[in-house]
Amino acid sequence: MSDREKTIKGLEYCSELQTCFGCPYCKGSPTCQDDLCKDALQLIKEQPEIIRCKDCKYIERLPWLDDEAFKAMVCRKHNYTGMRKEDFFCADGERKED
Repeated sequence: MSDREKTIKGLEYCSELQTCFGCPYCKGSPTCQDDLCKDALQLIKEQPEIIRCKDCKYIERLPWLDDEAFKAMVCRKHNYTGMRKEDFFCADGERKED
């Protein structure tokens, strides 16, 4: 089991099931919650920030083509013009500075 899977399973046991029975961190150790918190924090720090299209500096909205479900957008980085949900994202997104 990867560290990510172990951490998720530990968090599920602590938060949802509220039991140590079956938790991969609780092996009779008094520091199991500390170890779980350290691993969870490390995974969060390693996770890259996800920039949604609505927050990306490369997106220009075309409000005259918007409908309820989708927004018309032009992505200057990828030469893309089309309809996307605002919460769509790509690996190249960069947060626009206000």
